[in-house]
Amino acid sequence: MTRTQAEADAYPDLMRCQADILEGSFMTLGPRSMKRCTNPADVVLRETHTDKDGIIGSMSLCHKCHAVMREHFPQISSTVSWRKEE
Repeated sequence: MTRTQAEADAYPDLMRCQADILEGSFMTLGPRSMKRCTNPADVVLRETHTDKDGIIGSMSLCHKCHAVMREHFPQISSTVSWRKEE
């Protein structure tokens, strides 16, 4: 069974972190581009409350991106709905 791109985007990727990371450093001249994290997924987070868009979303994150998310976005209420078995 194959899924459309929209259907695939609606589900967390259990193989790879779905966080977007800003490339380069603050010293980079010109605009910096975003790239997807290349680390394997360790957890899947699911929002516990709807946001302004009215949708409850979920995404997979590696441990590093999960820590960054908790530090920079403490207002996002989420629960871990899947954890990679060690």
